[in-house]
Amino acid sequence: MQRPLSPGFEKVFFLSEPPVPTNFSLVALFTGDPDEIAISRALISLRERCLTAAVRLDKDERGEVCFNTTEVPDFPLRVIKNTQEGDWHQVVADQLGENFPSAQGPFIRVVLLKRSSNSAKGVPSTAELILTFHHGVADGMSAVFFLRDLLCLLDDPEAQLPNMPPSPELHSVIPERAKRALRTKSLVLVMKTALWFIRHGRRLGIPFRRADRLIDGRPPWQHIYATSRRLTPAQTDLLMARCREEGTSVHAALSAAWLRARLQNNPARRRRKQVIWSAVNLREDLRAEGAFGVYMSIAFTFVKCDPNRDFWIVARQIKTQLEQDIHTGRVYHWVLTLIGLTDLSLGTLRQALPAFAVTPPLYDISLTNLGRLSLPARGGSLKLEAVYGPAVNSGEGDLTVGVSTACDQLTMTLAYRNYILKREDAEKMADAAVEALGQAVGW
Repeated sequence: MQRPLSPGFEKVFFLSEPPVPTNFSLVALFTGDPDEIAISRALISLRERCLTAAVRLDKDERGEVCFNTTEVPDFPLRVIKNTQEGDWHQVVADQLGENFPSAQGPFIRVVLLKRSSNSAKGVPSTAELILTFHHGVADGMSAVFFLRDLLCLLDDPEAQLPNMPPSPELHSVIPERAKRALRTKSLVLVMKTALWFIRHGRRLGIPFRRADRLIDGRPPWQHIYATSRRLTPAQTDLLMARCREEGTSVHAALSAAWLRARLQNNPARRRRKQVIWSAVNLREDLRAEGAFGVYMSIAFTFVKCDPNRDFWIVARQIKTQLEQDIHTGRVYHWVLTLIGLTDLSLGTLRQALPAFAVTPPLYDISLTNLGRLSLPARGGSLKLEAVYGPAVNSGEGDLTVGVSTACDQLTMTLAYRNYILKREDAEKMADAAVEALGQAVGW
């Protein structure tokens, strides 16, 4: 199969020059001794179901960049043995900072970390499975579908997997109410103007940072780090129950907690409203439930998160604004802006993602909450213990938080760059977010 790149995510993310890694990772923690051969076989079986990731970049007869599914290698499995607890953070950082071989494909990598049991101390074998995708072919929920199917096949190689519907092109199914928004047109114009200045900056004498400049001998995207926190099942239940009691959502409560933690790290931000960047799963609105691909957009929520304000008032305000964005179609503005950029000349378009990568973020924190995941408890000899992520390699100044709830435990993973945020400050921020939740919920 050969097909042209779709407007939006595919064109903007895959045609960037220099190629900036736009990757994200999902991490599954297990107890049990993993069967490497069984995992490899399951990955082969998943190829046809996740065809969007089993591609390489090619050129058609007109010289246009396109996806090609021929001569693409199997989904790769790398095994790292004798690891220590927490080593997955560094492996995730490495995966986020490594470009995919676009001319070869595929656009998914799987890494298995294994730790042997210690029968003398009663410590069972444990493992972490790290799934890394290029964000141009998949979003966080696609990674969840992939993990679900992988676990099903590990438990029974002949299992009847859940139905996976065809993956429509996102731009073709966006509601008309969203496409008619005037604000989207103005955003596209602003973006196009900014990209023109970036492209012609050198001739105009305007200095711009390069996305591929070196920092301590490495490109910026190889300076990414990750840290994580996990709530206990009791804490997770208390948080969900309190959110219901307060008439708000878990996502809104988490947003309020991380905004407070961000303010604690940088008190100067208290002088203005804070901005939370929320990834929104569009599948239900688009009637594309279960589809593998990129069916997401971004909502920007503005709120005053002063520590003196009641936590739950802030959370309810975030929830209300987010619901309004979804109801009115404003949530599509970001993805429509990306689609609107793709009618630019190829030379200008190639600079789109590198420009985004070095632009200071217009928000304080970004948060992707995958919600409560419907996953099998076991996959063959493996028992699922927790899921972390998505951890995202985003713009240079971005602080991205990925949230997942599996096995009755909510996890939070913060990804950041060490020349923007020191590691000790990142750890303090993560602790502060958990503390803010604890104070609000009362655990």
